[in-house]
Amino acid sequence: MRVRSSYPNGRALVQGWILCGQHRLARGRSRAMAASVGRCRLRQYARRGAQLWLALSSWLRATAVAAEPLSPGCPGDCDGSGTTTVEEIVLAVRIALGMSPLGACSAADRDSSGTVTIEEIVQAVVAALNGCSHPTATPVPSMTESPLPSWTPSTRTSAPTATATPDPNPTSVPPPTQAACFVDVAAEAGLTYVHYEPPWPPPFYEQVFYTAGAAAGDFDGDGREDLAVTQLREPSLLLFRNRGDGSFDEVSAEAGVRMFGARLSGVAWGDVDNDGDLDLYATALGADQRRHYLFINDGSGHFTEEGVPRGAAVATLEPHFGFSVAFGDYDRDGFLDLHVTEWRPRAYNRLGAPSHARLLRNLGTAKPGHFQDVTREAGVALENIPPLRADLGFGFSFTSRFADMDDDGWPDLLIAADFGTSRLFWNNGDGTFVDGTVAAGVGTDENGMGSAVGDIDGDGRLDWFVSSIWDPKARCQGPEGCFWGTSGNRLFRNLGGRKFADVTDQYGVRDAGWAWGAAFWDPDNDGDLDLVVANGIHLPTLDVIGLPELDDDYEQDLLRVWENTGTSMHEVAVRWGIEDRRQGRGVVVWDYDQDGDVDLFVANNSDRPALYRNQCGNRRHWLRVRVVGARTNRDGLHARVRVWPTRSSAPLMREVDGGSNYLGQSERTVHFGLGESGEPVARVEVVWPGSGTVAAWENVGVDRTLEVVEP
Repeated sequence: MRVRSSYPNGRALVQGWILCGQHRLARGRSRAMAASVGRCRLRQYARRGAQLWLALSSWLRATAVAAEPLSPGCPGDCDGSGTTTVEEIVLAVRIALGMSPLGACSAADRDSSGTVTIEEIVQAVVAALNGCSHPTATPVPSMTESPLPSWTPSTRTSAPTATATPDPNPTSVPPPTQAACFVDVAAEAGLTYVHYEPPWPPPFYEQVFYTAGAAAGDFDGDGREDLAVTQLREPSLLLFRNRGDGSFDEVSAEAGVRMFGARLSGVAWGDVDNDGDLDLYATALGADQRRHYLFINDGSGHFTEEGVPRGAAVATLEPHFGFSVAFGDYDRDGFLDLHVTEWRPRAYNRLGAPSHARLLRNLGTAKPGHFQDVTREAGVALENIPPLRADLGFGFSFTSRFADMDDDGWPDLLIAADFGTSRLFWNNGDGTFVDGTVAAGVGTDENGMGSAVGDIDGDGRLDWFVSSIWDPKARCQGPEGCFWGTSGNRLFRNLGGRKFADVTDQYGVRDAGWAWGAAFWDPDNDGDLDLVVANGIHLPTLDVIGLPELDDDYEQDLLRVWENTGTSMHEVAVRWGIEDRRQGRGVVVWDYDQDGDVDLFVANNSDRPALYRNQCGNRRHWLRVRVVGARTNRDGLHARVRVWPTRSSAPLMREVDGGSNYLGQSERTVHFGLGESGEPVARVEVVWPGSGTVAAWENVGVDRTLEVVEP
């Protein structure tokens, strides 16, 4: 697109583009943020200015890398200094608008066409943000060693203050008599890896700010939960073996998963071939990535990557921007199927290529651990889901999971997704699904990212929490009304009959800032499910252009922990000792030290992780149940476990889950807090999916872990 006009203020135009660009890259928040700072004024530049911006935005979201090799020199480097400055970008824009002669900056005309195009301006912007570099050959993943960069993360010591109206956390409840207490022991445990540190890896794309995955699973069969994590530097996949003394050993190389050249994002464990050991799936993210990865466990804790021959790689010629992974046996054939999500730039969506959010069916007894893409046949293709605006395209899913939400014995598919596209697909029981989102009263979360499923009110039905964005600066503005998309999280209470009620404000869980991973857990062992939500966003390019304050409300936000009081929740993170203000993404809730209370791992973007050891929850009593399938899937997924603490009490219910809470997968052993009483549990019951087999025990001793094998 070539532009010929005479806008009066080229510098303000470019500054407006860059400022708005950061907020559009922050997923649709530009107008609300711009109004609050009074700098982004696109309207005054009329339609052509807006058209220029839309082109720029599309290029940035599509990684802003030229399709052909660049000529020597730095794009837009008018004075030959080796760097491109904001002033030189302004000059390039003035030339494009006809306000300055081409001779003022011949370096802006990269193709020597005699004019400066929007594509050439984009190249200059990227050079200013990322530094001047030239394209290199796409790296090929390998299993060989590669030197690791070193970096010491900065320490953030203070948080910004902000007020919000209306109050997103209206419930005020006196603190309980006993509090859990947590200490971050990541360093002592040997979990000191750093996810990444800017400058971000070229090509530039916003998805790198959203990543940091982790999954808990016992890959070596020693009875202890190990940990797999992803990072944006090499090697991109790390595996930590639990030593049993509170510490971990990094064993990626000897386990065969230490990869180079593959930029990984989400990760999850699942026994895909039903041979009794956990296999590992990881999604790839980047303009240079063309597939995902499946690592098959040989039974000794060593893995071989077999994604392509097993049909699980989702390999295409298009770039992959994979996020979360969910395992589940949706067809109840006894073998784990999987669903992967994708959040990709709008420019790729407009090219018409199908989304890489796919449902892969395990071929089962015919070919265990091999997969077939059944996305369209099953009725869960996301290309059919219209977003908020038609110009957004499609393909904005973040988190998926399988869970039986209507109690019919068939796992349904829940997807948390951006731009009004979160979905609840009911399982028809014949290999297909039907979209029941609107009729069920869910999907109102606007910008869904993380997902948690659990029975929060003790009625025996699974409820659904979806994390999203709460903007304290959002307010009604002029004739357009209120800015869309920043009204916060959603908590949907299951009413039965495939209907849900929005109880977000009743429970006081609307505001978690810029929220990501979420999980229900019982860290205080009182029997009900509490809620933890990771949060934070920081766009490093705001620092480059001198506007670091624009994401302050989110950059140093406090991770949220809400304690359940029965009919509401109240925030307890600081009182419980969880004061993480970094860029949290995936969360894992697990009893890694096997002391009877649930601990918390947080994978942080561009920083070290946090491992919060629970030091007080085991003052109360507990019972843990590990389910093993025989006729059903080996992992016991979708089995319902019920515990009656006393003969007169209502049962506590958990469903064994293999889904993601956003790039993070928690342990599969289900945990029940039992409170102060040390008396034996009246009854424990396990119901396996599909077969309907029921196993039950009475007068079960507390403070122990039961392993229950399907009869």
